[in-house]
Amino acid sequence: MEERVASLVESKNKGKITKDVLEKEIQEVLTSLEQTNEHAQRAQVEFLKGRVLSLKEPLDPRCEIRLTKSVKLDPKKIDAWNLLGEVLWRKGDVFESKRCFEAALERKENAESLRNLSMIVRQQPFQTKADRLRQIESSIKLAKQALALDYSCGRSWFVMGNAYLTHFFTFSRQNTTLQQALKAFNRALLDKEEADYHSDLHHNRGVLLKYTEAYWDAMVALRKAIELDPCLTAANDLLQAIINQVTTVHQAITRKGSLKSKRVHQFTAQLKERNADGKYYSLCEIHSSLSDKKKLLVKVTNVLTREPIPQYVLFQNMGANFQLVTTTYLFNARDNILHAGDVVVIEKPVLSRVEINDDPDVGNISYLSIRVENPTLLQRNGQYLSLFNPH
Repeated sequence: MEERVASLVESKNKGKITKDVLEKEIQEVLTSLEQTNEHAQRAQVEFLKGRVLSLKEPLDPRCEIRLTKSVKLDPKKIDAWNLLGEVLWRKGDVFESKRCFEAALERKENAESLRNLSMIVRQQPFQTKADRLRQIESSIKLAKQALALDYSCGRSWFVMGNAYLTHFFTFSRQNTTLQQALKAFNRALLDKEEADYHSDLHHNRGVLLKYTEAYWDAMVALRKAIELDPCLTAANDLLQAIINQVTTVHQAITRKGSLKSKRVHQFTAQLKERNADGKYYSLCEIHSSLSDKKKLLVKVTNVLTREPIPQYVLFQNMGANFQLVTTTYLFNARDNILHAGDVVVIEKPVLSRVEINDDPDVGNISYLSIRVENPTLLQRNGQYLSLFNPH
């Protein structure tokens, strides 16, 4: 019976069984289990009942009852504690769910409980930013403990990646944290079960790749997520957002911001006049050598996004070239947004090239992008942007 239940769970998780067939199979398994008279295996029987009932949508209230009975009959039954925790989690009872996973760990260290705790501590309420930081750091620690038990487990790497991803967007904004998240997602892909059936892995990796402006890789990841789960609205929306964004940017650059030649010449003259002492560089000079000690002088011609995070602006530099600036800083973002007409100095500009080839939705796209993650590296109309809100 254990094998039949395991096969049913696998078929459900991999989407290989229809709803009607699943319901029929569940009823047949429950009927067989009800006819089981082995008193010595009662805890296991109750667990199997709870396991098959957990496959029903919406959640069947009998599931919690069966699993609760299983752990009462055998408090050392780790799989029953873990499944009961997941069922309570689905009900929205985070506190009791956490207690179940902790109860399982008290009896035996296991990767499943550690992974679940890593996820659930990030969902608990918090009072202060310090509390939130401790939660995320605890989440990372628990994920590492799960990996220590099985370093090749793709699901543990996925949980680790999510913990680092949360830390990055909530607190650190450091490239090292971002790379740790990406490394974890990439390691998770080495697990064939995760790569072939886990749509959230591909979606979350796509989110991260979009942020790094690796748009082609992000689109590949998101399309895989949609292939695995066509109803994953977040992946569909993000894919369309990337398509719209790169197309808009490419068209704006190609059309030189829809500016007339006279206007382009005016802006070029303004920038050259501002650079009379020669302390600023043109884009070609920045691109041809190290840029960590150089400053780029540009004129904002178009704002391509409405929201400040991230903000995409088209700029013209002294050589009358048009390229993209991406500002991703969270610090005082709304006070630090750029506007069309601003003259901007970018210190230590970091250049990258967005390259998409033979894509079915966008075709061939290539353009340079300058990424700015710290507002103090920008001067807007002669004034440095602030790290903190002065008000």
